[in-house]
Amino acid sequence: METNNNRKLIASAALIVASVALLLGLTFAWFTDTAANRGNKIQTGTLEIELNDGSAAPLIRGDGVLWEPGSSQKAAVTVRNVGSLWLKYRFSVSDLSVAEAGNGGDIADVLDVYKVDKAAESVTADDLTADNKIGTLAGLAADEEGTGDAVLAPAGNASDPAYADADAFTLVVKMREEAGNAYQNAGIDFTINVVAAQFAHETDGFGNNDY
Repeated sequence: METNNNRKLIASAALIVASVALLLGLTFAWFTDTAANRGNKIQTGTLEIELNDGSAAPLIRGDGVLWEPGSSQKAAVTVRNVGSLWLKYRFSVSDLSVAEAGNGGDIADVLDVYKVDKAAESVTADDLTADNKIGTLAGLAADEEGTGDAVLAPAGNASDPAYADADAFTLVVKMREEAGNAYQNAGIDFTINVVAAQFAHETDGFGNNDY
């Protein structure tokens, strides 16, 4: 009797193994198919701005000239979008440092900065108006003043003729006439920056350019 039971157990185990093997075989025997969509691509653009064709020459130079109240200097400036994305830009001043302390006045407070949309050779004192003033050196350094954001199209823009890829203008720095004795023997060094940021002009996949 015991032998018969053992035979039955062995037979049952064999049947279970065969069933599992059959199930596994059925699993791997399913029909399958694959559809592929090739050639997808994402390419980011470049945000790159250039000041005066990359020249490192200072716009406002000392050149041994000693300023006095009412003195000014002008410089021809070109800001160009040399990247592939739309951008907006503004001016700022950094690295403001006193070279000569003077008689107690902060000369950065009495040096006004103007952006005049004319060629440098044609700019006169009459062009230095409140509308053209973008601030003082002190205000620009503190990021409290400055131009509104100006928009530049990508290099070689042909899609929107309302926008150019470069701005040309004259930058003027002038010492106020009313600056008094507190600013005698004063000197200052500074860096002029053109700060660029992305301007949402291109449309995304939803037809939206406000992102």
